[in-house]
Order: sequence, then C-alpha cells, then structure tokens
Amino acid sequence: MKYHKNLTRKDLLKYGWKKLLMMAASEFSRAESLANNGGGKELKSCLLRGKELLGITETDPSIPSSKGVRIFNLTRSLVSPVAVAPKTLYRIAMRLAA
Repeated sequence: MKYHKNLTRKDLLKYGWKKLLMMAASEFSRAESLANNGGGKELKSCLLRGKELLGITETDPSIPSSKGVRIFNLTRSLVSPVAVAPKTLYRIAMRLAA
C-alpha cells in the first residue's frame, strides 16, 4: 500500500466494497474542502488515497459486476486525479455505494 501505509490490501477488503467506496468518497470530500481553502500538499494526498481505495475496491470479488465495471472505469480515468473535480469524484463514489 503506497498511500495507506498502516494497512494492507487484505485489511481493507475486510470492510467490504461499499465501505471502501465510502472511504474513497470521504477522501474526495476532504480534497474538495482543501481545494476551497487553498489546497496545498494535503489536497493531492487526499486524491491519491481516494484513488488507491478505488483501486482496491475494484478487486473485491463480492462487488456486483455492473458496479465493478463502473468503478474500474472511474479508477482508470484517474491517471491524473488532480484533473477531476473532487466534488465530482465524491458524488460518483457515493452513488456507486448506494
């Protein structure tokens, strides 16, 4: 784990895919708040942590295939996570978790 140094992939998968999406949404929400208050180094870190969580979520075998494909496509579109508005990422992650 590059951005969640104290956790392993196995630890995170125990939460289930919906909880992981909520965790990713939380990171994107935090990034949005930071962006509105000047950003800084932590903004990029939040986006990268959110992207990492999405990447782990897509490997969960219990995720329904239709949502799995959408998460996969979202994760792949985040080659440069700073290019996408954090608020948009938050909304997408929350919608997928529903």
